Amino acid sequence: MTTRSILLALAALVTATGCYDAPRPNCAFLCTGNTACPDGYTCAADGWCKRDDVAPTFACETVTVDAAVADAPVADAPIDGPDVDAPDLDAATDAPTDAPTDAPTDAADAMLTIITANPVAFGNVVDTTTATLPVMVRNSGGTATSALTVTMTGAGFTRVADATDTCTGATLAAMATCSFHVRFAPDAVAAFTGVAGVSATTGGAASINLTGAGTSALTAPSPLAFGGITVNGMSDLPVTFTNGGGATTGALTTARSGDAQFSIQADTCNAATVAPAGTCTVTVRFAPIATGAVTGTLTVTGDPGGPVAVQLTGTGQGPGPGESGPPSRWRRCRLGLRSPAGPSGPPGP
Repeated sequence: MTTRSILLALAALVTATGCYDAPRPNCAFLCTGNTACPDGYTCAADGWCKRDDVAPTFACETVTVDAAVADAPVADAPIDGPDVDAPDLDAATDAPTDAPTDAPTDAADAMLTIITANPVAFGNVVDTTTATLPVMVRNSGGTATSALTVTMTGAGFTRVADATDTCTGATLAAMATCSFHVRFAPDAVAAFTGVAGVSATTGGAASINLTGAGTSALTAPSPLAFGGITVNGMSDLPVTFTNGGGATTGALTTARSGDAQFSIQADTCNAATVAPAGTCTVTVRFAPIATGAVTGTLTVTGDPGGPVAVQLTGTGQGPGPGESGPPSRWRRCRLGLRSPAGPSGPPGP
């Protein structure tokens, strides 16, 4: 609001109320004639409306006055109108105009994961044979991986290096998958463990456990049960060993352990090699010399191919009707037993 407007408003207020004597400045505003000055002021030669009781030579304070305002005709303006608030320019300029800048814009980093159930379990695999199982890999991140490398640790486990391996050297896009196969080739009758891994410079690393067991290539029925055999009697039974593996066995060794009433009578296995699906036979004799149940073990070993063990069982029974006392010399010889020494006679002449 200009100085002139203020003065006019004060004058109107005084006129309306009649109870307030507003201050009257010596110099009101610029003018071009007496008609431009309010009552009680005269337009002086210096272009200012001066109060009538102020000397014409009074020097008014130098101020800058808008010419358009100074030249405007004086008019009484109502002052009782409602107040109108100007818009808050600062509030308008403070309003946010930019979109949020902290929203995530980058995709998640590449991340390799193995989605095959852990562990990869091969179970029992015959010595000299092989088995293969697949492993599935996924890039669970939001960006592509770099080239992948597949590794294998643990005796008996190797990567199958053929077209089934779509991981080695490959790059995986976000959420893409690849797979490779693990080969298990046990070289002994034992338990085996290992670890398969996949890694990339961009994508990290992941691994999975491997388990398996090697079983004998040679098989044979067990136990070899003789049942009840009369004391001083005997019984012979054959045991057939079959090579169920995929390769010829090494030279085989045959051994018996346990109760001495079991013995080997014939053997085509010892020192022999058996081709895949081939067989060899060992004949075992049970000749009890006392009553009661006894046990033993027949073992055939090969590298590769074994070992395989057959349990031996039999029971010595009492003599039948008409048989009593110790066995005769003929029966003892037939059983392969030594005769007891007789009493010493007098020395000869």
